[in-house]
Amino acid sequence: RAQLLQAVMIGIGTAIVMALFGTQFVLVSSLFAALFMLIPFVGPLLALVPPIIVTLIAQPHALPLAIGILLIYQLIIANVIMPKLLSEALGLHPLVIIASLLIGIKVGGFWGAFFGVPVAGVIATMGLFFYRRWARHHDLLNDASDPEIASASLPAAPNPTTSPPARDLEKRSA
Repeated sequence: RAQLLQAVMIGIGTAIVMALFGTQFVLVSSLFAALFMLIPFVGPLLALVPPIIVTLIAQPHALPLAIGILLIYQLIIANVIMPKLLSEALGLHPLVIIASLLIGIKVGGFWGAFFGVPVAGVIATMGLFFYRRWARHHDLLNDASDPEIASASLPAAPNPTTSPPARDLEKRSA
């Protein structure tokens, strides 16, 4: 989903920039730019090719400014917005997302770039699962060794028939 969102944002941004410069074939160029963005690693470079060709043919004097705007826009999307969106979707820090892409590219090339972030998400989820399992096991062992702590630390089970805010009020009043 994030890759499709990135492609849509690049397509819309390309269409807006090309419309501002009054070039022709805005729809075709922006669609190709969006489709190229679906290709990992080389997609951003390929996404610049259709607007460059159209702008070069239609308005060559506007080419440097159009390329500059599109390049800055793509850099912001690919390096700022997408890692943040992916981190929220996967529950990973943006630096972990970028590191997983770089490691995936180094280890597996094209396919490593394609599968780097999902593999990092799976590894992080498995690590969190095993950590919580380990922590729960050790908390149960510690609580079971001291019966006074075990009876005091167990919270009362919430009433499932009441709504969550009502349960919070019950906890505060107790």
